[in-house]
Amino acid sequence: LKNEHLPLYHITNPPYLYLGYIRKHKETQEYLKLFEGKNEGYQDLYQIAMINDLRNNIENLIYIIPSNFLFGASVSNKFRLDLLKYYNINKMFIFETKIFEYTGTNICIGFFKKKPIPKSEIIEFSGIKIRKKDKIVEKSYILKPEFNYRAGSGSERIPKEHIEMCSKILNIPIIVGGGVSNKDDARCLVEAGADVVVMGTFLENNLLRDNGTSLKGIIEEIKNAGKTQKKNYLIK
Repeated sequence: LKNEHLPLYHITNPPYLYLGYIRKHKETQEYLKLFEGKNEGYQDLYQIAMINDLRNNIENLIYIIPSNFLFGASVSNKFRLDLLKYYNINKMFIFETKIFEYTGTNICIGFFKKKPIPKSEIIEFSGIKIRKKDKIVEKSYILKPEFNYRAGSGSERIPKEHIEMCSKILNIPIIVGGGVSNKDDARCLVEAGADVVVMGTFLENNLLRDNGTSLKGIIEEIKNAGKTQKKNYLIK
């Protein structure tokens, strides 16, 4: 493939073995050495596999990995921050049912593409959830570095298309919460038709950090965006 100047893809189902399990079981403790040195801080063998692809400059990855890659907290925070500085997620298939007999966790299939320039930035991608009885649900994900790129952490802004649809068919105030971390997020929600913007997660993470400066900026953005929508927003 290199000789033909074709893009390299690494498509794999790597071993999953959580560091906590390795430490507790004598038969797996030989793998502890893999988590030393440059791999210190990672929590699973699959994380080391993906980081090695990064170190070897592989541009395209298709990985079958535990879904805690997306939803895990301490088990995945460091790994996501390290990996997603260099890779975008193009698509993700998330299985909410058991796939492998000997794997005690649900899995996902992720499609990753190397960024032209490393950057800690917001990552947006489409996800397809496969539930029981082959029910399929499509969902848009927005992962933010300030939330360790964790899905379902309050960091995901509701897609504006959903708000627009609700505002057209419902004759009631549209209350939207979650995922507001900057002025652009706030303006997007207001312009899509939100009547009330809830900002609990933002307040928890930022209010004391800058004495409310960023919050004031977002409030002004909401007011200005409201004027273009002919709405008068009250701040409570």
